[in-house]
Amino acid sequence: MHIRKLRLFDFKNYHEVNVVFSPYINCITGLNGSGKTNLIDAIHYLALTKSAFNTIEKENIRHGSQAFLIQSEWEIGGSAHQVVCSYQAGLPKTIRYDGKDYEKISEHIGRLPLVLVTPYDTDLIRGGSDGRRRFFDGILCQANESYLRDLIRYNHILRQRNALLKQSGGYAPDADLLKSYTDPLILLGRSIYEERRDFLESFLTEFRNYYELISENSEQVDIRYKSDGAEDLQSLFEQSLRKDIALERTTTGIHRDDFRFVMDGHAIRKYGSQGQQKSFVLALKLAQFAYLSEARETPPIILLDDIFDKLDRQRILQLMHILQGKGMGQVFITDAREERTRELLAETEFPLTFYKVENESIHEIK
Repeated sequence: MHIRKLRLFDFKNYHEVNVVFSPYINCITGLNGSGKTNLIDAIHYLALTKSAFNTIEKENIRHGSQAFLIQSEWEIGGSAHQVVCSYQAGLPKTIRYDGKDYEKISEHIGRLPLVLVTPYDTDLIRGGSDGRRRFFDGILCQANESYLRDLIRYNHILRQRNALLKQSGGYAPDADLLKSYTDPLILLGRSIYEERRDFLESFLTEFRNYYELISENSEQVDIRYKSDGAEDLQSLFEQSLRKDIALERTTTGIHRDDFRFVMDGHAIRKYGSQGQQKSFVLALKLAQFAYLSEARETPPIILLDDIFDKLDRQRILQLMHILQGKGMGQVFITDAREERTRELLAETEFPLTFYKVENESIHEIK
């Protein structure tokens, strides 16, 4: 699976651009601010139906325009397929696959598996539990359609329950209406918890193997899953009802889960060096690649955005070596310094194609 052609209209800083990509390694170079990241964000849109960097849709429209259009041609299983993403301010976003709209946009997720690596990935360690949940949910949603459906339904019902609690203004809401939200949250919560728990068991093996390869050290790393789902959710909801009413939000449930990153028995966010944290996050991404490769029976597209400024030479070489050994598919690399990319990838076994981004356009260079 790979993307052959990409065409953008009024997307971010581009008025109109057309580009044909290599099925192997695509190196996108250009000055900072020229639009390198915007190109790979368009690919992220096509795969996951949203921007990786900006959740406000209208802010992804080129200044002065009212809509954007992303057109593409992909090779999947030896056949050509078209994927189109469009958005007009004030209207719903649309995703079309071979000319047909999805009944629900979420049905597209997982069709084009993708792994994104950015300089900000260490925020997974330093940030809050919501970022870690999104990371692991993102893997599961690309691999498992039923998990995605359950998660969407859970979050929808959670918003309804929270709205009821807020409307009640600190007083007990209608008991029957509250129960109509609480009961499905409990059922869905148990299912989501079990999926996350079972997933982590298989994910951990790959993750630990990759950390050992990257770090070349003997630290023992772990990911510890903390969830209300491990308890009796029915009892937890009953016990937290007064608190929920007082705070006007749902304080119990799998939406509060956390994945704790541990090294040698201690939180890596507190006791890990910068190098250890970078190795930890890179191992997470490589394990994501391996898990999706097996689940979708095709290597995910890999987007490496400006990582050469944050990773040392040794880790970069290890990353490329590992990916090549795991049946690497199509890769996109952005870097402001063309000569650095050429040097670091000089010994790769895969063909390299270089592109230059300048003046809101992109062209292949030798």
